[in-house]
Amino acid sequence: MEGAQSERVSFEFDASQYDLGEYSYQIQTDTDERTGTVTIGTPATFQLASLDLDPAPLTQGRELSVTAVVRNTGDVAGEQTITARIEEETAARSRVETTAVELAGNDSHTVTLGFNTAGLDPGTYVLTVEVGEATRETEITVEPEGDSEANDSGAGDTGNETDPSADDTGVGFGVVGGLAGASAAGYLVQRRLTAEVSRRTETAGERRK
Repeated sequence: MEGAQSERVSFEFDASQYDLGEYSYQIQTDTDERTGTVTIGTPATFQLASLDLDPAPLTQGRELSVTAVVRNTGDVAGEQTITARIEEETAARSRVETTAVELAGNDSHTVTLGFNTAGLDPGTYVLTVEVGEATRETEITVEPEGDSEANDSGAGDTGNETDPSADDTGVGFGVVGGLAGASAAGYLVQRRLTAEVSRRTETAGERRK
């Protein structure tokens, strides 16, 4: 190589031949020398940390949001595709949504995929989420349009409620019973007073004779 020129030289090593850890390296020429360190860590490995569906259950025609937390448990950065799939057995087809994430080692990220459920018949479907070699399946329920509103209104009627008619009836009978008892007592008092007055009148008459 002539003076005032440069050339890039690359060296490759098979990291799988070494244990995990930190290693020192040295690059040497006739007139110069450089040293440094290199770390051999676990490769990027992606896992599905959590999965959330909204809404659940799902009303026919509404959009389904699939939120997943993806984690790279490796030491090295990497990129991974996340795939969510709803299997339609009756139509022999799948609805698929995908997105890609790039994560540093030991990092995590939240991704959200949306499904348009227009055309999905009411029923139960299998939702599959794939993150690398990790796969998770869960069931989603699609209800007919209008069912959720009916359920919501019905739920309010069946809460912690009491029967007002039972309470009112009990109170009513108590008041009526009390009034009836008071009337009966008054009638007896009136009869006693009348009988007493009659006896006194008869006694007074006998004395005049």
